[in-house]
Amino acid sequence: MLTLPDLPNRILEDAKQNAAVTSSRSRLAPVHEAILFYRAGYFSYERIALALGRHGLKTSPTSVATYCRCNLTSRDIERARRALAESKKPTPPTGQTGGTGNAPAPRASAVGPLDPYRVGRGPKIARDDY
Repeated sequence: MLTLPDLPNRILEDAKQNAAVTSSRSRLAPVHEAILFYRAGYFSYERIALALGRHGLKTSPTSVATYCRCNLTSRDIERARRALAESKKPTPPTGQTGGTGNAPAPRASAVGPLDPYRVGRGPKIARDDY
């Protein structure tokens, strides 16, 4: 017959044997760097999920968002943005004798992505109850 003091030990042993095996590694972990550079390029979670799906990794935007929040820091994303900016800088031609020497080339001004730290006023709303 089963005694009361023996019951907790038997339940504990049963729980250890039947414990579900959980994997802490995500399916998105092998493409961590790609997701990092997608986020650095201001891709939305939906666009990242679509891009991964085109390459055969079917995932949802929700799982991409969860992975990004848990595994990517804003510091990592900013570092990747700087690396992308450095890689996109035009390299000056070397060994050419024509031109004006070291004069910088004219650059086109483009509107960049919105600054998330900039807090501005929203649109004015007409109100009748002053």
